Amino acid sequence: MRKGLIAAVLVYVAATPAAQEPSRAGANWFSYGGDPGGTRYSSLRQITKANVGQLKEVWRFETPDAGRLQTTPLIVDGTMYVVSPRQKVVALDAATGKPKWTFDSGVGTTAAVRGLTWWTDGKERRLFSAAANFIYAINPDDGKAITSFGKDGRIDLRENLDGAGTNNGYHATTPPVVYKDLLILGGRVAERTPAPPGDQRAYDVRSGRLRWSFHTIPAAGEPGSETWPPNTNPREKQGGANAWAGTIVDTERGIVFIATGSPSDDFYGVDRPGDNLYGNCVIALDANTGKKLWHFQATRHDLWDSDFSAPPILLTVTSRGRRVDAVAATNKWGFIYIFDRVTGEPLFPIKEVPAPKSTVPGEVTAATQPVPTLPAPLAKQTMTRDDVTTRTPEMRAWAQKEFDTFLGTNQIFTPLSIDKQTMVAPGWKGGVEWGGVTVDPDRGILYANVNNVFSLGSLTAAGNAPPRRGGGNNEEGAAPAAPTPAAPGKPYVFTGYRYFMDPEGYQANAYPWGTLSAVDMNSGKYLWTVPFGEHAELADKGLTNTGAGSHGGMVLTSTGVLFAGGSEYDFKFRAFDNATGKVLWTGQLPGHGVASPATYSVNGKQYVVIAVSPTRGKAGEAPSAPKPPLTNGTYVVFALP
Repeated sequence: MRKGLIAAVLVYVAATPAAQEPSRAGANWFSYGGDPGGTRYSSLRQITKANVGQLKEVWRFETPDAGRLQTTPLIVDGTMYVVSPRQKVVALDAATGKPKWTFDSGVGTTAAVRGLTWWTDGKERRLFSAAANFIYAINPDDGKAITSFGKDGRIDLRENLDGAGTNNGYHATTPPVVYKDLLILGGRVAERTPAPPGDQRAYDVRSGRLRWSFHTIPAAGEPGSETWPPNTNPREKQGGANAWAGTIVDTERGIVFIATGSPSDDFYGVDRPGDNLYGNCVIALDANTGKKLWHFQATRHDLWDSDFSAPPILLTVTSRGRRVDAVAATNKWGFIYIFDRVTGEPLFPIKEVPAPKSTVPGEVTAATQPVPTLPAPLAKQTMTRDDVTTRTPEMRAWAQKEFDTFLGTNQIFTPLSIDKQTMVAPGWKGGVEWGGVTVDPDRGILYANVNNVFSLGSLTAAGNAPPRRGGGNNEEGAAPAAPTPAAPGKPYVFTGYRYFMDPEGYQANAYPWGTLSAVDMNSGKYLWTVPFGEHAELADKGLTNTGAGSHGGMVLTSTGVLFAGGSEYDFKFRAFDNATGKVLWTGQLPGHGVASPATYSVNGKQYVVIAVSPTRGKAGEAPSAPKPPLTNGTYVVFALP
């Protein structure tokens, strides 16, 4: 068995109730990923490659709150459930957009809520949604809190954590999944200490009682604790290693799959020597008990914030001449990993590559890191001087001069240094972000929209650092916070999230800045790659194939239509041919479709919905980008005439 991989071969007895979510999305979109395995694949067939070009907007719903949206709605039996930018839940007629009810907890923040959770046993129905650090149980018939759940209808995610220090901030950015009568979730925590451990937990859907908890940072004596500082209880001082991007479940086998992020602090690990399990891991858990079945660690002793930034995904492939039920996952390096979902055995070889040592006093890096041999990375991980922008001669000359000052340009896993910028690619914004990937689960074809970004970072002496905002980089959906000082006792601190951008606000690397790819996970080979997204003002000048940064994901239909939102710099919703990557249709949006879409049908008519956000100024956004007249988060729905 490969180093870092613990496997267990078990016999499972399927015990899935008849009311469990179906294995494919159809008329209903029951869960955040369309189905328990997170495939974002729909069996609907009304919209085809031949007629998708006729799609028109049929209704839109403007939420009552200003702000941006990352939510994928749920659609169940003709009702659509959406979340506003301030975490109000609204039920709409899915055919007309007419509101039915609104649930307002009164404690909502502007932190992201990427979806909701639906549960039924065939008799009772419940809707679950996050607001701040709470999960609420809502009656989907009338929008009232179900007060028998937890305390007055909610559970507090800050509770039942052993915690590191007193900072038990915890938020369910991505919605829980359900298995039988369990509500299973991870969440977002601070990215520097003090921070709580990112435990994966399961709650009773009726009572809200905690049923099991898996320690992503082990306690003293638990398996994995030997990969932390010796003779300590890692949970007393360490935090993070949280599955913030979401959870999936194989309902037939009763296996939950999570993929975790880095331990805190993201970029400084002197006080956490060792490999630091279970940070940066794909982990299979028994859904009934939370017991670990197997794990694989993709980055040891992470110093780069190289989280698994998207949920794992279930698919079936042909490997070595046999059909294998598999689980795949992607991380911020742009690697794709695929495993037998029962044994944890990788389906393509994973090799150990030597990794550079750190120059930071006291920092001990892992000697090697595991790298999959197939598929090739989704995004570029290194850069040469010739790989800088060609947008204008002036910007190219500027970029080459800057490039000469960076460390790590030609070597992945180069640790950050003190007072000198290190290039980490794709870095904090990619390759695949929280929208995740989409698969044809039977053919084993994976689709990914990718950020081809070059991040820059450094450390500095704690006394020299300017205040940083919040506990993270907001890639996990964190709301901006007031400036905070460096953690006490840390001699060196991270200087902030930066990107290789030119003086005019565009990426300083060569095109494409964003791509969409189809990968055959049976062979590990790419089928096609095309630019994804554009900068609206550059497109007006004829630069239409630059690609652009994206968040949010896709939906694939059984007719081969791939719907993709996510582009940060234009106002378009696109449908692609899954066989070629050709754009079949482009719909105009009133803002950015920075979310994952859903498709559903009512009375035999198929619809496609996407959450739309107003623009906001952010680092790297060109000031000339057009600003549509949208203030509030809005849901836009398309259908055939």
